[in-house]
Amino acid sequence: MQPVALVLGFAVTLLGEALMFLATFATRRTTYARRLFWRELVPTVLSPLPLISTFAVSLAVILAIEMQQLLARLALERPLIDLVATAIIRHFAPLLIGVFVSSRTGLRLAVKLGSHVLRRDVDALVLFGISPVRFLVAPFAWLFMISVVVLSLWCTGVALLAASLILDFETIVPVGVFWEVVEESINLGDLGLNLTKCLLAALAVLTLAAYNGLSVRERSGDLSELAVRTTTHSILVVILIEVIVTVLTF
Repeated sequence: MQPVALVLGFAVTLLGEALMFLATFATRRTTYARRLFWRELVPTVLSPLPLISTFAVSLAVILAIEMQQLLARLALERPLIDLVATAIIRHFAPLLIGVFVSSRTGLRLAVKLGSHVLRRDVDALVLFGISPVRFLVAPFAWLFMISVVVLSLWCTGVALLAASLILDFETIVPVGVFWEVVEESINLGDLGLNLTKCLLAALAVLTLAAYNGLSVRERSGDLSELAVRTTTHSILVVILIEVIVTVLTF
């Protein structure tokens, strides 16, 4: 229980420092952190888009093919289209983004912070009275939040588009009918659930990555252990968030 309490306490600290970073974003005191934010914006938010598109298309193709036989056999176009769209928006897209952020962005942050610790950059910041969390981690907090929102919306849109094209190509459901059913059956609550899961996953992954990175010991070999621990714990937490939120909103 003690490690869990420490991580939760660190999460509260991180949230406070992220808000302070946002409040002082335009001041000279956050010049380096602000540059870090802009420098990491492209690799964190925009670079993953092609890979996310590949995952989304693959997911949509699998779902569409699996549903194709049922559509043809039962002639239940609207309920099954609703099922595909709901599965993508409410479950698969948030889970995919959470796992992706855990295995890519979270791991990258943890290793970066671990390297700072081994180079004693963190000790230098503490010596000068500068908060390492605000200086090194807070910019990533907002990058994580921005990235999961952008990637989730992108993933959802690409997956739905791919599903509609696959079903139209197989002459099961015309594209126009697919989007008509989606528009009628999906509401803002479904999209809100999607983004809520993604933001909770981002906060959890950020906390674990930052906590593990700043807790690395004075051995370079710890970076490999750090990578495995961060990725494993982050993916597990993302799956738990998906299950818990789904149960609570069922």
